[in-house]
Amino acid sequence: MPLILRRTGGFAGFNDNLTVKADGTATLVSRGNKPLTCTVEAKTFEKLNTAMQAMGTVAAPGGKPSKTPPIADEIYLTLIVGDQTIRYQSLGDAASTWKPVFDVMNQILGSAFALQHKTNTEAGACTA
Repeated sequence: MPLILRRTGGFAGFNDNLTVKADGTATLVSRGNKPLTCTVEAKTFEKLNTAMQAMGTVAAPGGKPSKTPPIADEIYLTLIVGDQTIRYQSLGDAASTWKPVFDVMNQILGSAFALQHKTNTEAGACTA
């Protein structure tokens, strides 16, 4: 910790940075919006810690994304863990180990984004 998830691209032109700290607080910084700080729901934070522990000493996947043609308006997810930067599109054989961390972080990002845009109608993975 801290973990940082970056979401860029897409039709809407996302440029979001979510930072989750060891104390369970998360801060979302999005282009054109005030930063939002929220508390990660305990159950979600536990899932994140479990996913992080499952990684153990598995090396972060490196290299570039697969050589598939670029997709217009594709959304790119990048996870920063300490000094390691992992692109979702580069997971390859490490997907079974790293995907759960991306999934929980993306769930927190979605909840924080809804809070930031005041579209959150029920308690989610992150509460204000």
